[in-house]
Amino acid sequence: MSICILGYLLLNALEEALSTLDNPPSGPDALSILGHCRLNRIGLKGEDAYIESITEPAPEQFDLLNEIGLSYLVQDKFVSQLLVHSAR
Repeated sequence: MSICILGYLLLNALEEALSTLDNPPSGPDALSILGHCRLNRIGLKGEDAYIESITEPAPEQFDLLNEIGLSYLVQDKFVSQLLVHSAR
């Protein structure tokens, strides 16, 4: 149940940020736009070593993040810190 509440709160926060735009997408539409960014984990089968990366954001994704003040999320400095702390 905690995950559902967290998801609801995050969607509300996203919709509040979107409400400041002139012609905002809905929260679910924004999530659909942003949902195509993926974490890639590349390694050999049966081996513990792997390399991680995050897909490059599409222009539409970057524009949306920039408009709501979250473009730092896709900057190299932030992404590299995220990858260092991911599921190891």
